[in-house]
Amino acid sequence: MISKFRALLLVAVACVANSSDAESDDNTRLVHDTLRTTFIVSDYDRAYALFHDVLGLPIDLTMDLDGEVVNELMGQTGRPMRIAIFNVDGTTSGRVAILAYLDEKNTEAVHRDKLDPGAAVLVFETTNIDEISQRVTAAGYPILAGPSVLFPQPLMKTQALEMMFIGPDGIAINLIQRGIPLDSEQ
Repeated sequence: MISKFRALLLVAVACVANSSDAESDDNTRLVHDTLRTTFIVSDYDRAYALFHDVLGLPIDLTMDLDGEVVNELMGQTGRPMRIAIFNVDGTTSGRVAILAYLDEKNTEAVHRDKLDPGAAVLVFETTNIDEISQRVTAAGYPILAGPSVLFPQPLMKTQALEMMFIGPDGIAINLIQRGIPLDSEQ
């Protein structure tokens, strides 16, 4: 657990680090880098295990949150929360977070067995889709499609593979392992 001061400092550094990029972009664009995608989850421990243990993402921050301002931001009243932020690529952008309410009136889990309108898909690149597929299976998450070639390409040593599974609370995750061209030294 890190202090609230350190957490605010991490957020401030992320904002300052990205401010010069935002100024140099097209002036018509009103938003810039995706700093974080946060999933509201019903079971903090299960969601934490998915991102940390199954997908192997390192943790940047865990923190309990409470108070009027954070509750107003979430459209809630008097609900303590816990957040965990995972680092995807070692930068201050593109992070993934989970947030759970800690009170007794925790929300009920969303269950999916297919992707319907309104569903969002979190897409990660990997170099070891088979190992992750085994971990997903062992963890008991529903797999919509196991590792398979979606778009066959000529002149490839190995084809690109994709898989899709559903994590806790209906979080859809698509994994892509890039193919290797014939002329590659890999």
